[in-house]
Amino acid sequence: MRSLILLLLCTFLYAESNITYIDLRTEKFVLGVSPSVGGRIYKLIADNQNMCIWDETLLYNWNRKNHYGYHMYGGHEVWLSPQSAWKKAWPPEMNISTLPWTILKQDPQSISLQSTIRDGSSWQAKRDIKIINQESFSNTITLTNISDTEQTAGIWFMNRCRRDTRIHFPNDIKGKDDVSSALMKDDVIKGKPYKRIKYNDHRPGKLYYHSNANECFVTRNGVRWRISLSFTPDGTPHKEQADYEIARLSGIVEYEFHGPCVKVKPKASISATETWSVEILGEK
Repeated sequence: MRSLILLLLCTFLYAESNITYIDLRTEKFVLGVSPSVGGRIYKLIADNQNMCIWDETLLYNWNRKNHYGYHMYGGHEVWLSPQSAWKKAWPPEMNISTLPWTILKQDPQSISLQSTIRDGSSWQAKRDIKIINQESFSNTITLTNISDTEQTAGIWFMNRCRRDTRIHFPNDIKGKDDVSSALMKDDVIKGKPYKRIKYNDHRPGKLYYHSNANECFVTRNGVRWRISLSFTPDGTPHKEQADYEIARLSGIVEYEFHGPCVKVKPKASISATETWSVEILGEK
């Protein structure tokens, strides 16, 4: 009975916009998912610091124009690489990134959702979020080829955060170009060397980095999250992309993770998992 009450308390609806939100809670953090908007993680709050951006004003203007908007409420979403396969379409694979997802299973410690299938789509995605302990959760995306022919794609994690968020990558990180290389700064976390990205710079555009370590740290106002990554099958991202990608935009920063770009046979799947662990530093 207690679990049922918690489950009901974690699910709520904005009546004006018909947007459903589901929250999973521990003593250390709150993780919110919106099945209505691409199954995205719309908030990740620890010690009153939200690591996601979510534009509440657009939630009350649910129409086709805003539905296709670029920033589109923000949150943690899933794209498919390579970007050249989008053929100038936006948003990429709308049934995965934007349209409502179906809840397959839900309890106070986990949720499983599945993307919409629409005419002409070659892919269906499933998101499994599980609370591991008070400080950690896992976020697994499984991408299935639902077409009758072999397809090529990679799983692309897209995260948007405030401009004051610090992003650290492993010390073995290498810039894909001169600008990316120039915007790295040496730093230390718990005695271990890392590279911090300097994005308060006049040079616009995207930054691309390669690393074999499959982890990074994001820190904002005394709250630090460690993100570790794993991919099945293993491999390398498409040549257009890189292991990590940073996009510096007005007021926000996008930090993105690219999984291997591989050929997938009909009805076969690939997967990628992020494991997030929080630490409260206490320094603002």
